[in-house]
Amino acid sequence: MELADEAKTHSGGIRLIAVAYFVGTVISIWLLSAIGVPMPTMPGDPSRDQIVILGLVGAFTLALALFPLARGLEGSALQRLMALFAFTYVAFAVINQLQAAVFTTIGGANLMMLFCAIPCLLAAGAAVWLVRPVEWPFTPPTGVADRPFGTWWWRPILAIFALPAVEAITGLVAQPVFEEVIRHEPSSISIPGGTAVIATMFLKSALLVAATVPIARLWRRSRLQLIIALGAAVFILSGLVGLIQATWWPISMRVVFAIQILVTSAFYGAISGALLGPKLEFPENQSPSVTAA
Repeated sequence: MELADEAKTHSGGIRLIAVAYFVGTVISIWLLSAIGVPMPTMPGDPSRDQIVILGLVGAFTLALALFPLARGLEGSALQRLMALFAFTYVAFAVINQLQAAVFTTIGGANLMMLFCAIPCLLAAGAAVWLVRPVEWPFTPPTGVADRPFGTWWWRPILAIFALPAVEAITGLVAQPVFEEVIRHEPSSISIPGGTAVIATMFLKSALLVAATVPIARLWRRSRLQLIIALGAAVFILSGLVGLIQATWWPISMRVVFAIQILVTSAFYGAISGALLGPKLEFPENQSPSVTAA
């Protein structure tokens, strides 16, 4: 509830983060067009108005993911920017395009990763500039910060193995639904062999953990807040934004996908937050102060 209340209080900043992301997409389109790179076509041939509306909705949704992360990061502006940009770009651009290349017939993954760089950078920059971190009168110990490497190297490795385990379970539960939808309704989904699925899940997990470690090192809020922020961000960046814009898929498939991604994202947030986040909860007699805007 605390994060939700803060989001309401900073709703103007969230909207500006969304605007920064949307402006970034316009800049990317202009730059790619200027050098003669054709933009990939979206399935279903949506109208220009539909593309703009879905783009704005997606931008605002993405901004909701960045706000709680930016709120909990402490450090120099450059440190916060690099950590937030790396996480946003990996979770949103790299992982989405990795999954699209393996599990769909939609092409253009390399181009889309190039396209997303500027929007993700501008959105992260706006979040760092507009959202001031909560300051505590002490520095909470985390699973990775200010500790010898030999005492925490196993934590990211355990997190890497944990995510594919829950993805395998949710995938087995959801697979019959996917196959039924694919059988009765046209879509762009493809189901690769088991080896490709396992390799993709481990690569996705390794990339996500690598992007999470800098977030954990700079995190200065409670462990529970990190768990919630990470789970929500992974769900939004690696699933919800894309599902909102994938209007060519039947609604039943998007709902099933959303539930599966929500479960795996919540699990990832819990595991990575517990392993990499603050070692102890904050003492009750300590209260945060907010830096001046």
